Amino acid sequence: MGEFRYISFAVVMGSCVLFSSLLGVALGEWKGTSAKTRRALVAGLLVLAASIAIAVVAKKI
Repeated sequence: MGEFRYISFAVVMGSCVLFSSLLGVALGEWKGTSAKTRRALVAGLLVLAASIAIAVVAKKI
């Protein structure tokens, strides 16, 4: 990642959290939770996805 080498670990770990959470949703691990908890999950995943996107775009600039 060139001069953004320090971000690569954060992007990898963020991607792991993002995809493992999405897999948990797909497999039904979140079915018994409240609507408030699911909204918090969605909000957290959106923030995580946005931060990964920002890191990737920043690398290209």
